[in-house]
Amino acid sequence: QTLPPSVYPALLSKVAQVFKDRIVLTVKTKDSIKYKDVFDGREAVDKLAFIIKTTDRNLALLLGRALDAQRFFHDVNYEHRLRDSNEELYQFKEHLRPVSGLFLENPKINSVSEFNLKIENNHEQEGLPNGVFTLLTDCYSPT
Repeated sequence: QTLPPSVYPALLSKVAQVFKDRIVLTVKTKDSIKYKDVFDGREAVDKLAFIIKTTDRNLALLLGRALDAQRFFHDVNYEHRLRDSNEELYQFKEHLRPVSGLFLENPKINSVSEFNLKIENNHEQEGLPNGVFTLLTDCYSPT
């Protein structure tokens, strides 16, 4: 007997948040180039399959491609979509971090570090994919 998923698997934003929280980012080498803060395609599919509690790797791959299509993460060389392979490396899209030394015109923000915190919190909410992955809705019935 399998446990139900910890999040509703059809909601891309929910799956994306859990995926980002749980995937382990490391340093890996591809074509003699070291990349930091990356994960491989096999790790991504493993983690997605775990999140949605399935043994169907193709389903997890399709879900990952739905996240990839919204530029939640990308191939390090921007060459292709998610592949279930430990040879292919992926990284999350990067948010530009505010630099220190900005002058602040908003009277409600008292310091650069408070400004950085507000920007980071906004990015966390804005950066997630959105939409419904129809195959994983409770009401979907292929005909």
